[in-house]
Amino acid sequence: MWQPIDASMFGDFKPVETYLYYNGPLAFTIQHNDRTFYVHSSDEEDEYHSSWVREVTPADLALLENNGITVKQFLLNAETMYLIRYYNENKIEAFIVDPKEFSDDHFPTEGVYLCRSEVAGEDSLMPN
Repeated sequence: MWQPIDASMFGDFKPVETYLYYNGPLAFTIQHNDRTFYVHSSDEEDEYHSSWVREVTPADLALLENNGITVKQFLLNAETMYLIRYYNENKIEAFIVDPKEFSDDHFPTEGVYLCRSEVAGEDSLMPN
């Protein structure tokens, strides 16, 4: 079940720290009202683009940035998972969702870390 919420809780959605950029930010943090959120691009359709969003602490980000957790597990471990949809006319919709309702195709591949690891065979979103 998707619970609609007021998207203004995320502020103006301007990246503070960008981790992955391709024709726009795809993995980044935003801040609003003393809260920090990690945003990760999910799906792109003709009429909208969607992203996973979860609130984070500095310790959460350190775990992610230092390869302590895969990107997929980082998203799935969220206390509350948000899904944001951006439409062409700059309209934004936001929902609280249960990630278990989505297939694995909607998340980063298991074993992918935000930053390249020294362990052979592990993939990353960011180059060294």
